[in-house]
Amino acid sequence: MKKILLAVIILVGLSTTLSAQAKFGLKGGISIANAKMVSGNVTTTYNSIVSPQFGVTVDFKGSDKFNVQSGLLYNGFGGKSSESSETNTITIGALSVPVLAKFQLGSGFYGYAGPQISFVLSAKDKWAYGSTSGEEDMKDQVKSTLFHGVLGLGYKIQDHFGVFGEYQAGLSNVDNSTENSGNTKINVHALTFGLSYTF
Repeated sequence: MKKILLAVIILVGLSTTLSAQAKFGLKGGISIANAKMVSGNVTTTYNSIVSPQFGVTVDFKGSDKFNVQSGLLYNGFGGKSSESSETNTITIGALSVPVLAKFQLGSGFYGYAGPQISFVLSAKDKWAYGSTSGEEDMKDQVKSTLFHGVLGLGYKIQDHFGVFGEYQAGLSNVDNSTENSGNTKINVHALTFGLSYTF
């Protein structure tokens, strides 16, 4: 609840600072999420999983070619690893606040880029070993705040509807386990495609 309140406060602060005039919208899609772990000289890439993205967007008033976009989004991150007979699927649910520079490219196309802060709501490990399976809560092993760089491209179909594709590149180490001596770094990324609607 505290993380949701903090995300809302950040968004309201942006609204007050940038402009009183803004257009609100909805955004939703499917993310192909994966993770990369570097431990010493060993690099492990987790297989991709499918996760949702949905939430509210805010376009602050700018010029005909440029404006700032933010929002309050739910993002799913994670990845899947398999070793011998054991499979582990890591899922991380987070509430994200992006701050994006949005550029109009012409003919209905637009691009955007910028930083994103995410507050972790949940983290779980679904494991399977042979005929045995289970689920473990691993929120205490994941850092509570994540940082991403977002790069995207969209197309406005008509006045209200649009489509988009974006990449969220993980910039921060998500590993918060007590066993980590600083030699292990895990970054989570997501490639997202979806629909947008502006009121």
